[in-house]
Amino acid sequence: MAKFRLGIDLRLYGAEHSGLGRYSAEILDALLRYGHDLDIVGFVDSYSANKEKLAALGVAIIDAPYRPYSWQEQILLPSVIAKAKVDLVHFPHFNVPLTYGGPYVVTIHDLIMHHFPWRTTSQRVAPVFFMKHLAYRATVRRAINRARAVIAVSRYTAEDILTYYPQVAGRLKIILEPAPILGSQSDMKLGVSRDLKRSVPEVVSGECRDDKDILLKYNIGRPYILIVGNLYPHKNTRTVMRVWQRLYPLAKRQLVIVGRLDVFARRLYNEALTLGLVYDSGESPVRFLGFVGDHDLRQLYRMAEYYLNPSLLEGVGLTGLEALAMGTLVLSSPNGPLPEIYQNGATYIPVDNEEVMYRALYKIFNRQVNTTRPEFKESYNLKDVATSLENCYYEVLRSKE
Repeated sequence: MAKFRLGIDLRLYGAEHSGLGRYSAEILDALLRYGHDLDIVGFVDSYSANKEKLAALGVAIIDAPYRPYSWQEQILLPSVIAKAKVDLVHFPHFNVPLTYGGPYVVTIHDLIMHHFPWRTTSQRVAPVFFMKHLAYRATVRRAINRARAVIAVSRYTAEDILTYYPQVAGRLKIILEPAPILGSQSDMKLGVSRDLKRSVPEVVSGECRDDKDILLKYNIGRPYILIVGNLYPHKNTRTVMRVWQRLYPLAKRQLVIVGRLDVFARRLYNEALTLGLVYDSGESPVRFLGFVGDHDLRQLYRMAEYYLNPSLLEGVGLTGLEALAMGTLVLSSPNGPLPEIYQNGATYIPVDNEEVMYRALYKIFNRQVNTTRPEFKESYNLKDVATSLENCYYEVLRSKE
């Protein structure tokens, strides 16, 4: 087939956008390394710090200064895409503009908001939240119904999509995510919320050369347990806080939390403060670090006694894959696709309520349970991703002819 122009929505590209950002980076990396006969056009936020990096990689940059989930995205982004004259667009997330009528492929990572339509998942007042939830459902439904192909990142997600949208069966593709390799980008200054200043260093910069440096830099004691990622309610970290209040006096393990300092992090921090888990000085039972660059994050993974994923439901659980790739023992929820993704690389613990989680972690920390990790074998690599994506794109383009 002749060379074609592929547009990719890269407004959520990069580690600062957590799982979605890493996914965008991974599929782009796969296509740039192993793709054939395609020119890649990236729709990028005008203020993105990644523009120069993407241009240096050979991506044709198109400014798309429209915040995801905004009305500008819905009304203005389609005309920007049309002017780029691409043959096909890949949207790595469900937020396809309702007014976009061109051919596209969309990735659906999960339908968590279908399962947990709680108002606590938003900072909005109730009427606004319910309106936004209706808009979310409409956007997902239209994105799936109009897509030439829908990509699910796990078999679990594919089955979930078919439960809600059985009409997509003939267009549904399962393309697994590879075990991510953390990049070497420089650490970024942490944006510190007023509520978090007692727990989070105001400026964290530079790269640590050894284990002692990283512990001093972030005021961490060993052994510690690590959680990385967004702190949405379905991540179940409020239950973890209550468990840690009981567990810390007995197990003496610090809980280190890495993730964006947003409204959900503030809520969790305030809960930890109320439970007496955050101190003004000295070693707190819980440490909130905010966003951490990949160089330091590698060391934090490597030095952690365990990585903990207590989620009630996940799309893929990329941070657990990162931990496994760094050789870290993983304690994981058995919910959703996580056993499919982590396979026998993790020890699975019950997380549905405080008591069962407490008992499981107490036994593990007191060596009553064997958590020796079998060798984790990456089941899907960048070359596999590139091949699967290209096959999907070509199938869509051939169907247009």
